[in-house]
Amino acid sequence: MYVLVVDDESWNRDILKEILTRQGIENIIEAKNSQEVFEAVKKYTFDLIFMDILLPGKSGLEIVSQLRDKPETANVPVIAMTAEAMKGDKEKILNAGCNEYISKPIDLWGFLEVLKKYVKK
Repeated sequence: MYVLVVDDESWNRDILKEILTRQGIENIIEAKNSQEVFEAVKKYTFDLIFMDILLPGKSGLEIVSQLRDKPETANVPVIAMTAEAMKGDKEKILNAGCNEYISKPIDLWGFLEVLKKYVKK
């Protein structure tokens, strides 16, 4: 299983990598901006993407839209992870093409429940 973790903050990527590794996921690729995302999807076939929404340059939602337009990434589950937690943000993010929404700071147990939906052991 290959997982892409997209976040401009290295400590957020580190936390996610630690959680994912403890769940038995070994192939974790990191990206901090849209350029790195598109370089990664050229090299790897991802089974799951964790996407920060507030990124420098292109937003996570713009990136998701572009991923949905590509046949090789159109159906890859995308879990949005964001500090955007105002009324209507979740609906906006899900309507933009994300499969799940997790607000930051993450609740570990809630995160693990979402992860279970997408990780086949």
